Amino acid sequence: MTPFAARRSCLAALCIGLALLGAASQAAAHPHVFVEVAPSFIMAKGRIVGMQVEWVFAAIFSSAIIRDFDTNRDRQFSSGETEKLKAGAFDNLKAYGYFTHFRFNEKMDVSTEIQDFSAAVSPNGNLVYTFIVRPPRHVDPKQVSFDVMLFDETYYVDLRLMPGKPITFTGSEGCSGDVDRN
Repeated sequence: MTPFAARRSCLAALCIGLALLGAASQAAAHPHVFVEVAPSFIMAKGRIVGMQVEWVFAAIFSSAIIRDFDTNRDRQFSSGETEKLKAGAFDNLKAYGYFTHFRFNEKMDVSTEIQDFSAAVSPNGNLVYTFIVRPPRHVDPKQVSFDVMLFDETYYVDLRLMPGKPITFTGSEGCSGDVDRN
């Protein structure tokens, strides 16, 4: 091989290596899991005490989780399958506040308390998680500026409000919320 051909070969290898490196960094910077979220605030005595959340996952993630945890392939999660799914594909989200960030009078906080977790397969084959997330303290929205933000700081999971499904409140009449997209 001539010195010119050797240089050209090394340059080509370097370009391919840099292109692969660039592709890897781009892949790490965009979401891999897509979730539509439907929140419903739970009120008691004029205070927000929790938020019922429904997560509907996109097809690719849904099929992987259903394949891994619906062991009898009946397209339903038994209590045993749900327990294993929760332990294997949900409980680790505690470290990320379950992608639910609360802001009280401009101070950020996350919740680490989840209740009533369930998993199901929707009629169109999507994985659906339903659970209640509790804010770190009960909130009187008349006294405290209160925001809830649903996002993943790592950009691995893309959470979006479910289109056409309004934010609702249970346990209190006349409440409403504003959606501000960031």
